[in-house]
Amino acid sequence: MSSRQPWPKVCSSEEALALDCGKFCAPAAKATESPIDEYYAYARKVITIGTQDALEANDVLGRVLILGLVSGVEQFFRSVLARTIQVCPLSRAHAADQLVAFGAVDYYQGEELPLGLFEGTSFASRTEIKSRTKKVLNVDVPDGSSVATAIAEFESVCQLRHAAAHSRGELSAGNARALKLDGKGRQHVRVRLAELHAAAKACQNVVRAFNSFLFESVVLRWAKDELIVGRWEADRGRFEQALALFYSREDMGDLSDPAGLYSAAVTRIIPLDGKRARGPGAPAAPTAGPAPDTLESGPAQAPGRPDS
Repeated sequence: MSSRQPWPKVCSSEEALALDCGKFCAPAAKATESPIDEYYAYARKVITIGTQDALEANDVLGRVLILGLVSGVEQFFRSVLARTIQVCPLSRAHAADQLVAFGAVDYYQGEELPLGLFEGTSFASRTEIKSRTKKVLNVDVPDGSSVATAIAEFESVCQLRHAAAHSRGELSAGNARALKLDGKGRQHVRVRLAELHAAAKACQNVVRAFNSFLFESVVLRWAKDELIVGRWEADRGRFEQALALFYSREDMGDLSDPAGLYSAAVTRIIPLDGKRARGPGAPAAPTAGPAPDTLESGPAQAPGRPDS
């Protein structure tokens, strides 16, 4: 028998444990709304947890909610990019040469396969958001544009999320530099009601800006490549696919007049005297009118926004 004495205890002993991870999971629901409306529904559940009293009483809660908001935005990017590949032949052709992990082919079924393009991808930086949009859709996010500005603000929220997820809320030197807080000593993330709502607004802004930007980019490319020709009866099916992907019922109300949105879009992108707009057998081009909010980011507020 060994005469060696056991080590003195400095904490309680661990327990034998084997997690049944299947009990932590459930089947993922199929998408039934546009990606932007799915984000709104998710973000509303996150924000309502963060009451003023709860945030004041628990320093951890605000950091966890920041993490939840960023997670929702990242999933929005995956969903809207993957579903654009489904509905846009030009995007699908461009993505055809992209490699998908073999395991993802088994995991994602049928029309969900484009999600496999984003395995291992984080959408928590402006560089990654821009590069993945270019790589899978061949769409450039212009520097200095409103969508680029919204992405930059979202990246600041992602720096806070990084600290919340990886260091119990304490900013690393890199996080501090990115947030222009270097030189102020060690900092940790503290989130109260005003800060939670500001972060939620930045997340909402990037979702709205990117959604509008991608809708415009897709429809403009369709017009350029004559996938839409300026006649509602010819273009209805394709244009309604775009609306199903990008239209927000929470922002804009029920979609009661898709032809009206089509008319407003066509007068912006197809010349009134062009062959496609008024070719042989084509009706007169629709009368120009003000563009709807779906074509340009407007001040509309979504139900469940931070200040509602």
